[in-house]
Amino acid sequence: MINILSLNEIENLVLQAAKKIDATPDLFPTYETIEGTARPAVKVDMFGYHYIISERGALIKHTQTYDINELLYWIFKDITSNMASNYELHHRDNDKDFRRIMFYKQIELLNQIHDNFGAMRQKEISEILQEHPYDDYASIRADLSKKYRDDGLSSKDAWEMACKQYPLPSK
Repeated sequence: MINILSLNEIENLVLQAAKKIDATPDLFPTYETIEGTARPAVKVDMFGYHYIISERGALIKHTQTYDINELLYWIFKDITSNMASNYELHHRDNDKDFRRIMFYKQIELLNQIHDNFGAMRQKEISEILQEHPYDDYASIRADLSKKYRDDGLSSKDAWEMACKQYPLPSK
């Protein structure tokens, strides 16, 4: 028999873990109530734990598990993503792909919650970077392309010249 925790028990686990990283309540999911504002919701039924994201009546994500740690990972992956994005915004380095700072901070936060959470996210990030590698020249390339357009080149020619100086990353 699988032991399913109640919403109150889940909420208490989230609160305890959130204290470790100073997460604010506005980042927490709702429990049972789906707001439809893209704020995650947690539900529990005989099929286990449900993590649901809905916006304006459209279902964006619905995952289900019987594993409380998997549910907590989903919850804190979203919470720490928001926190890491905010951190990056305040510590931006225009000479680097913003994801370098954001991903590093998210893994750091996840490691404070659970030993495996940082490693789980690192694996997902590695898969993302296989398809979409870091691009430290994106900002420089965009500025240079704009300068070339302002100097009278077509958008296409300006972009090609900027890419010659600062090549796009390869997969």
